[in-house]
Amino acid sequence: MGNLKYSFIAIDGIIGTGKTQLTKLLSQKFNALPIYEEYANNPFLEQFYANPQQYALSAQLYFLINRYQQLATVVQKDLFYPYTIADYTFAKNTIFASITLNERELTLFYKIKDLIEPDIPIPDLVIFLQADIQIILERIKRRGIPFERSITEQYLKLLSEAYNQYFFHYSASPIMIINVDNLVFTEDSLDFLWLTEELYKPIFGINYLNPVKD
Repeated sequence: MGNLKYSFIAIDGIIGTGKTQLTKLLSQKFNALPIYEEYANNPFLEQFYANPQQYALSAQLYFLINRYQQLATVVQKDLFYPYTIADYTFAKNTIFASITLNERELTLFYKIKDLIEPDIPIPDLVIFLQADIQIILERIKRRGIPFERSITEQYLKLLSEAYNQYFFHYSASPIMIINVDNLVFTEDSLDFLWLTEELYKPIFGINYLNPVKD
């Protein structure tokens, strides 16, 4: 079908929507360089979920700097990979900060973010994944990651609302908004085939996409 029109694709959505799995599949399909968020390396993450008020700023600043270090390299073209696909957007920093930091902490956060953000390339395409909160809770339970056990339904709802508010008004690049409640993304699944075919098409503005199923 030809080449992709998007050299840098960023996939985002709340925890449990399948960002990393989709990034892996698309990277393999299109011989793209994958960029995975190194959330497990954040030394403040477990403490944040246990005590959000005390560790929110430390956790968010660590993520901000780490994501900057990863995404700033996208501007350097890799000779072996024609495309780059990340399992997060830099906007994720702002979304999480908006619901976890107090006013004074936000002031410090934005001073640092505004200083480094100009170095971050804007994605040629954003894929925003949505899912029902109850489905997310079930996925978190199945994953069995210890520090995720303290994630509450209330927190997920707040996070989902913040994501929707941001991406429903996103205009920096074309965006595909996909509800993944009933989708299965595996190498040979019809849902994944549908998505890859959509990526060959020209995309403009905000697009709500879902495959038509019999």
